[in-house]
Amino acid sequence: MITLPENIGDIRKIGLAVSGGIDSVCMLHMVSYFKAKYEIVILTVDHGLRPEAALEAEMVADIARAYNFPCHILKVTDNPPKTGLQNFARIARYKILSQAADKYKLDMICLGHHQDDLCETLLMRLQHQSGLRGLAVMPSYFHHLGALFHRPMLHLSRDMIKAYADKYNLSYCDDPSNDNRKYERTSVRQFLQENDLSETLLKLYHKAKLYRALSTHHRDCFISKHVFLSYYGYVELPKDIFSQQSADLQKEILRYLISFVTGKSCIELKKSPDKSTTFGGAYIHFTSQKIKIFREKRNLPLNMQLKKGYALFDKRFYLKIPDDGILYISEEQNADCPYFARRVLPMLETYHGETFTFIDILQSYQPSALNKFNPDPILHHLAIKPPTKSSLKSEHPAQYCNV
Repeated sequence: MITLPENIGDIRKIGLAVSGGIDSVCMLHMVSYFKAKYEIVILTVDHGLRPEAALEAEMVADIARAYNFPCHILKVTDNPPKTGLQNFARIARYKILSQAADKYKLDMICLGHHQDDLCETLLMRLQHQSGLRGLAVMPSYFHHLGALFHRPMLHLSRDMIKAYADKYNLSYCDDPSNDNRKYERTSVRQFLQENDLSETLLKLYHKAKLYRALSTHHRDCFISKHVFLSYYGYVELPKDIFSQQSADLQKEILRYLISFVTGKSCIELKKSPDKSTTFGGAYIHFTSQKIKIFREKRNLPLNMQLKKGYALFDKRFYLKIPDDGILYISEEQNADCPYFARRVLPMLETYHGETFTFIDILQSYQPSALNKFNPDPILHHLAIKPPTKSSLKSEHPAQYCNV
């Protein structure tokens, strides 16, 4: 009933996010048929919000053992707020799953969302007056905090999943919060059960996806023609040509470029700024002729102790470390690099007293928000490599920036 990806890179080790509910238990059963092709690891999150959560996590571990799959129970340690528990749980869940992807070297994590979940999310977006782009909800593939996620069951309805569970006599648990109408999603779910709008919502969803694909195409055409993407981790674009684009396209371009600069997914902008500002971890700098976007100087990994070899810095830069030492932030970089870019770049001081600038150790610039697999078919796999030392001395770096 489901298929898993082929030919999208080296996908060998897959994590399954299993809560113990009917959706994820069915997903586990379906994916088990692929165990000869993939190494499968079960991940279950204990949010600590209900007394029975720990028992449900142990139940998932028992199910995993029955399939001979390893299971990791991920415990959320953040203190929950008094309000907005479901949003807190969602954010904490994706955060800890992304961390698990890195810790257990997972190429991809599968989620158990299905067609009814998609319709619920779409109706909630409509209630919150989301734009057309925002209605292209729940992409089949997406990145979060450097991890690749996949939803293999979006074509299956809740009734189809229930029939599958009955057919194979699968055991699962029920989350009582799914029946609590104080939560927005529960109210929306019950409304859709009473009013059959699935077909209408799915038609709207597919139109929104088409709009998003066209928007993505126009965005990529603009970037390829007009935007300079630097291996120093910043971007430049012409202010006059950018201002001639539609408001929606401006937002789409900036959203992507902010993700490029920060190495993380950027939320949708309400409107395109017309003066220097900060947004989503980026500093958007307006000059008389250009718009330049830099990473903000905050939340940087500081004073990293590294061993000789290779390292990923700030989820953006792949570095080659020539000797053991400490990576620190320094503005003493190449003069061709703008100040706002220099102030967020690392240098290496080895334990033997040698100093290496950023360009000395840079291998490539490859933001984790965009790498490994990109759900947009038109986008390119970005890996921007620096010039050689000899060319740096005589040429402007833009001539050596390859996308």
